[in-house]
Amino acid sequence: MTNNRLKAWVRYDGKNRIVPSSLILQPKKPKVGVWREIPSELCCVNNNCNGNVLIPVDGEWYPTNVYAPPIQGLLNFPNHCIGAAGLNPNLAGNGCVQLYINLTNFAGDIQLFLIQAVGNAGCLNLTQGDLSVTYSFTKDAWKIGPGTVYFDTVYGASPRGSLAVVTPSTGDFIEAPITISGYII
Repeated sequence: MTNNRLKAWVRYDGKNRIVPSSLILQPKKPKVGVWREIPSELCCVNNNCNGNVLIPVDGEWYPTNVYAPPIQGLLNFPNHCIGAAGLNPNLAGNGCVQLYINLTNFAGDIQLFLIQAVGNAGCLNLTQGDLSVTYSFTKDAWKIGPGTVYFDTVYGASPRGSLAVVTPSTGDFIEAPITISGYII
């Protein structure tokens, strides 16, 4: 039996990051703390990325802080509100910060997983050394452009909340190789 009155809520800390394990289901927004409602399919329809095997995507990508669509082997986190890109992966999906990934890895190979993410729900993990961030995404999150798959709520019509940080990184990325893994539901 499903209770359609329940909503999914996650708590945010003072740095606008989701507090791990803060997900709760209740009809109304909690009164203490900063809480935001997330689409229930991000947590409650086998799409919370926990306990699922993430499949590696071949190759490496490099994060860049260049505010432009990423070229071969690059990915970035453009902030459309300030016209710049940063290297904090935890901000993607929060308001102005987006996520763009070139469809080809650094070696120049097109990655089918990234194309298949468009129109599907699933999880995406970015790993750089000891740093790792995991995102959950709905079927509406990803769009495809010239050579790029992207999540963009400002210019790309990705709905807000369709990409969410499930497991935040403990720090910003640097301009060094990143591996991608994920799965599609």
